[in-house]
Amino acid sequence: MAILELNARADLVPFHAFRQGVLQTSLGLGLGTRLRLDRQLLPVPFLDVASLVSNGGEQGLLSLAFDPDYGSNGRFYISYTNQAGDTRVVRYRVSADPDRADPATAEVILAVDQPYSNHNGGLVTFGPDGMLYVGLGDGGSGGDPDDHGQNLGTLLGKLLRIDVSGGGGYVVPPDNPFLSDPAARDEIWAYGLRNPWRFSFDSATGDLWIGDVGQNAWEEIDLIVKGGNYGWNIREGAHPFREGTSVDELIDPVAEYPQRRGQPVRRTKTVGQPTVSDSPCRERKISVIRRRSSVGDDSMLFMDS
Repeated sequence: MAILELNARADLVPFHAFRQGVLQTSLGLGLGTRLRLDRQLLPVPFLDVASLVSNGGEQGLLSLAFDPDYGSNGRFYISYTNQAGDTRVVRYRVSADPDRADPATAEVILAVDQPYSNHNGGLVTFGPDGMLYVGLGDGGSGGDPDDHGQNLGTLLGKLLRIDVSGGGGYVVPPDNPFLSDPAARDEIWAYGLRNPWRFSFDSATGDLWIGDVGQNAWEEIDLIVKGGNYGWNIREGAHPFREGTSVDELIDPVAEYPQRRGQPVRRTKTVGQPTVSDSPCRERKISVIRRRSSVGDDSMLFMDS
């Protein structure tokens, strides 16, 4: 494959799990940005979804994941907010031309209505178990006004785990944690999340790490376990958020840091495995460097100290 160009109005397009040695990273791409993979530019995009995608704020083309068997089945998945602002996870196939996707193969795998324009989450990636993991924010506004994070009856504020290996749609894996709860959505793997916009599997251990965005005070980094409740909107990080509410068995973040420039990361528990947003490392100590990006946002680098 010579180039991938996704011609869409996207503020941030994270690319994960590219197969055949193409790319394994996350990039912030603006409108019209092309990924030059072998120094040659194709005259047409690999896939053009500009007419399908809303943009602005936290909306847009949010993620792309190639099937673990892309080399044989040609399938890949994109996550975006549609023109109505709602979440869509859509499967495509590559065409007979390896440099072009076939738009006619589009199949909506997951459709989730979004009550507000922010907190869309949006990352999709395959785990080492071959399942597709989907991050969804709490639906937006501020403070989770509809209490989605703690409501197992909605997909919002959750990390989902689904099996897309079949011929169409998806099935729920038989070992998902809430299959026996008639009030819960079977797709849920973990909950109590505000906006899990980035997560990654440790390639050596299979551990799953999430960077969850805080409300006004604390950002957090979580080690995800099956069926875990990470506290939102009862807590923000390890701190009370909603007065007068207490729930047992909330899982503390591994690390948190305040939304104030120049503040260090705060460890909330001791772990033998470590944290980073996109590429977990295996160190016992965590420090943080805060840097100013070209677009005016802060970014955090976590490393051993």
